[in-house]
Amino acid sequence: MSDKITTTPLLVQDGFGYGGAELPADGLSYCGPTAAAMSLLWLGKNGWRQIGPAAPTQTDALDLDLLLAGLADTSALGGTYTDNLQNAVATYLNAGGIASSAFTYPTGTNQPSVDLIAELNQSQTVVTLLLGWYTPVSAGSSTYQRVGGHFVAILGQQQPNPEDLIIGNPCPSSLKSVPDLPKFARQTLPTSNFTGTSADLPAPPAPGTYYLQFPDVTWSGSTQAVTPVLETVVALTVAMSEQSRNRPTPASWSPAAAQTIDTNGAPFRVLAPLAGAGGLIKQGDGALTLCASNATTGSNQIAGGSLASAETSSAFGAGGIAMSGGALVADPGGSGAEVALAVAGGQNAQFSFSGSTALQLVIGENASLAVTLGGPASGDGPGLVQAGPGALVISVDAGAAALGAACTLSAPAGIGNLASSPIVAPSIVAQSPQSAGVVDFLSYGESGFVLPKYTSSTETNINSASASDVYSVDDAQTLEGNATASVFALKAGPYDVGAAGANAVLKVGPQQAGQTAGVILNGATLTGFEFDFGASDAAVYASGSALVGAVISGSGQLNFFGPGTINLTGANAGTGDVLVLSGTLGVNNLEGSGTGTGPVTVQGTGVLSLEGTVSGAISAENGASVILQSGTAASSLDVDDQSTLAGVGYVAGSATIDGQILAGSSPGSIEFQGDVTMTGTTMFAWTLFDLEDDSTVGEDPQWNSLAFTGNTLNLGQKNNGVAVILDMTKLGPRDPNSDHEFWTSSHTWTLFHSENTAFDSLWYELLQPQFRAGYFSLTNDPNFQFMYLTFTPSVVG
Repeated sequence: MSDKITTTPLLVQDGFGYGGAELPADGLSYCGPTAAAMSLLWLGKNGWRQIGPAAPTQTDALDLDLLLAGLADTSALGGTYTDNLQNAVATYLNAGGIASSAFTYPTGTNQPSVDLIAELNQSQTVVTLLLGWYTPVSAGSSTYQRVGGHFVAILGQQQPNPEDLIIGNPCPSSLKSVPDLPKFARQTLPTSNFTGTSADLPAPPAPGTYYLQFPDVTWSGSTQAVTPVLETVVALTVAMSEQSRNRPTPASWSPAAAQTIDTNGAPFRVLAPLAGAGGLIKQGDGALTLCASNATTGSNQIAGGSLASAETSSAFGAGGIAMSGGALVADPGGSGAEVALAVAGGQNAQFSFSGSTALQLVIGENASLAVTLGGPASGDGPGLVQAGPGALVISVDAGAAALGAACTLSAPAGIGNLASSPIVAPSIVAQSPQSAGVVDFLSYGESGFVLPKYTSSTETNINSASASDVYSVDDAQTLEGNATASVFALKAGPYDVGAAGANAVLKVGPQQAGQTAGVILNGATLTGFEFDFGASDAAVYASGSALVGAVISGSGQLNFFGPGTINLTGANAGTGDVLVLSGTLGVNNLEGSGTGTGPVTVQGTGVLSLEGTVSGAISAENGASVILQSGTAASSLDVDDQSTLAGVGYVAGSATIDGQILAGSSPGSIEFQGDVTMTGTTMFAWTLFDLEDDSTVGEDPQWNSLAFTGNTLNLGQKNNGVAVILDMTKLGPRDPNSDHEFWTSSHTWTLFHSENTAFDSLWYELLQPQFRAGYFSLTNDPNFQFMYLTFTPSVVG
């Protein structure tokens, strides 16, 4: 075994990406997964290749940090619970083919002594230490209260003074007056007895004994000393037999219940064969790849990222699969074979979708690929079901034309009410990735899903098309003025569809309530006419950038999806709801409402980009983004705790912001003109675009800020304020870790300003690393109408 002190990779929780930008909230609450990642990467360097690589890169470290945080349900603002971190590491090992019997990972030991730490930290055993931050309940008191916690990795002990511990500290400034840079992460700290008392200790100290502590620290910008108490140690020992040189066979992993795997933006390869009654719940961005057989029988869910398998049999288990986001990837590998895959193939199992989803089929070098969705039925419904508002994009590597030939996709128990003529429900489309992502409608028959019969504009002018045609715009088309053309569904390539005069109308779809019209925009431009869906809902897909200047009318719901951007430039007249499932809906109108009068909901990976005006209420849910490009949200705006509001513009109605507020591509303010509520999960990311402050700025401040003109303003909650993080990425080499002269003097910036009244409540907290040049702090004016960010020079390190 190599020396842990000198060979453990040193990671800093806000050290991934410039300013920590590659981790949520700059990684400032990621001490748990970062400390665990240091230890696991050391094991990888010492022969356990299923745990980590022999020579880990920064990318390897970032991926492991993200993954462990996802598995541990780490909160970007609240950190990680010890039990959750242990469960995350155990899940990581099991998925790597290491059976639970091949490692020991007991519940942590409270009140660790120096001798216990020395006893545990031997050979291949790695140790994580949880510190508690304690402060006196009042000045001079010997009674303490816990105000937070912090994980570090134990590396060793100083000799000849073993009372001095050597640690890998994910936040170096938390225990020493140094910048938060990796070169300061290895720290040697003396221990002494903690003689205070506290009901917050994990357990009372044994009679006549004490908890240990590191020296008191006073963090930059504070006058309150904090005592780091050594609360709990957790030791992990992996059997030597699992070292890769011993060629261990990956052990089967049998989750007893549904196993949630949040990859949190990282790739994760499951080496273990899967079995048992449990299933998988795939959450978060990032790819989860199953590298062995899957004999599970439980139900599976996919909510984000991708779930892939390279197996040719029992690839995804026998249980049903419910997709509410993300992609399922069937990539069997191999060559020359006629491959058959069953997806959700157990008796009565269903494959269902809602939200923005994709099914990616890879023939590769094989002769053919036959995929079935859903298992044999015995009266429990069809094999393929749409479970809610959403879309399913079927991507075939050989192109959509391969469907029904080299690639077959079918549902043995049928597709229920998704079947229709001349195309299936337009919420299901086929993508040809080798043709710049061009998308087609689908029909369904004896061969499963196949391309429909199109009426091409090269043969039939759009004015001569019929209401039963699946119409493909393959060259420029001009609608006649004072006339109405009708098609059943519209696929428009990179061509213009315009009008020769006023009052031109294009009716699309069945025009009836309870049914859905289909529109595919493969780079099209539609201008100068009324785009009428009647009472039907509409499914509108964009593969690239499309411009819709036509006036959209109808009373049904508009569902936008696909990876592309649809720019709406007209004053649209639709009265139904608008749902953005994926891609970007750009609202660039100069008058009226770009989306009609109905409410607008943005979900998942969807983005609403607002340069014009939206008159309906706006909701951002489940990770969606609303980006103001000098536009106006004229009604209410609700942003949930997973979603984002960004940019520069106006919110005229009431606003509830539970998620994060970011700068746009340029500096400026978001002006809230109505009542505002920000909860304990709200995060404001302040970005400094250039080296200016309140004293030097002209009419255009070089940072993002918030202005308020409403009457009821509740920002944050007591003990759970609006979290402010600092984004210095625009400054490059002039940031506060540099020697730039700007950082040799004090500065003040206005972040929040209420023009008309005091804030009803104003609670805030600053999350920041320790910069080399000094520290930042937040203050407010006595009248509670301004919140300021200040910088104080104080060179450290």
